[in-house]
Amino acid sequence: MDPLAIEAELQHERAASLGRAGRALERALAQWRASPTDDTLKEAKTRLWYLVVQREALGLYHHRDVYQHYGVPRGWY
Repeated sequence: MDPLAIEAELQHERAASLGRAGRALERALAQWRASPTDDTLKEAKTRLWYLVVQREALGLYHHRDVYQHYGVPRGWY
């Protein structure tokens, strides 16, 4: 297989994976806002952590824009 095609496929999967993590965070934040319980809070914070870890694994270490984009409460980071 062509190395450029493999790299393109890897890039596509990285982007798709970040998108899935972001959508999961959006859902968790919406659930928490609709029903602020300990369980929904824990889930939202866990999803935020997953997204941050995934970004850092890809070499993305500055997350301020992510926090702003998703409306993450300030005390969580």
